Amino acid sequence: MQSNKLRDDIIKLLKKDEQFRYMVAGLIGLEDISSRIGRLEDAMTKLTETQSRVEERLADLEERFVKVEERLVRVEERLADLEERFVKVEE
Repeated sequence: MQSNKLRDDIIKLLKKDEQFRYMVAGLIGLEDISSRIGRLEDAMTKLTETQSRVEERLADLEERFVKVEERLVRVEERLADLEERFVKVEE
């Protein structure tokens, strides 16, 4: 029963006494936790920005790859044409 009273008293103090509330928060390390969460948020923001840049670069590379494939097809077509002409010249 005494622990219930103590708990109730602590809850009342936490609700009413701002200084007591901050003291308890400091004792349980809430400021440190909050600081770490802030650093994690900053790190996540940087990771998100980096991810966006990587995605943009990947899209650019994909476009370039498509162009290279198109050029390769044209080169292969020209090479086949040259082979046909060479065969005709030999005949």
